[in-house]
Amino acid sequence: MELSPTQISEIEAKLPKVCFIQRKLLLPIDLLAIKLGPKSKIDISLVNLRDASEVACEVEYALYEALSYYVRLNGSDEQDRNLFVQRSKFYIDDAALRLYAAAEHIANFIQNFWAIESSKLEQYKKDNRTSFASTIGTFLISEMPYLEITQAIKDLASEPNWQKTILYRNRWVHEQPPLLKEMGMAYKRKPRWKKTHDGNYALGIGLGDTADYTLDELVEMVLSAYSKFAILLEKTADIALDFLRGKNLYNEK
Repeated sequence: MELSPTQISEIEAKLPKVCFIQRKLLLPIDLLAIKLGPKSKIDISLVNLRDASEVACEVEYALYEALSYYVRLNGSDEQDRNLFVQRSKFYIDDAALRLYAAAEHIANFIQNFWAIESSKLEQYKKDNRTSFASTIGTFLISEMPYLEITQAIKDLASEPNWQKTILYRNRWVHEQPPLLKEMGMAYKRKPRWKKTHDGNYALGIGLGDTADYTLDELVEMVLSAYSKFAILLEKTADIALDFLRGKNLYNEK
């Protein structure tokens, strides 16, 4: 089932064009390192940022594919519908995983760009599972609230669908992947037998467990998170390129 030109245009309109940002970051790192000197970590930070932009481009591709299967659901027969749901979820999951990784690359950019010592970050780690992005964000809000990047980080963190997407990714990686309603009958990792008030056990036979998400909810959640992340990426790229312009190391063509 091919998409119409109108459907393709509608999908593309929903996706921030982060690859335009990525193209600006194709910088000659070796030449910049020569001019910045051996004590600077700016060259490392620029590689971090380029990594973030490249992963964000991959998220854009994954979401395009997810939406392409999602829109095919209208009018599809049952066999095709099952296939389209599975493929849409596959690409949505991929986008969520890559968004997490892209945020980690941004966090590494921040540490290197502002030369933040790792020892200063220790107290901001909640536990061993705390993401580096969360650690950096907490540090910035506490120690560097005056920075432009700090407000951009706060804006992303305050987006409910960003938080939900990160939670979804964490469950997907560390626990049982959340259940999707359209995927049919599925079971959560919990005992089937339940103890009754009189000390006996009862077993209910049903049609599986309640799903965590519908496909509609999942698509809206990750697409919204991506759109907000794209704003952060653009802001971060502007900060880096403005720094280079200030040193006459970047001329936009």
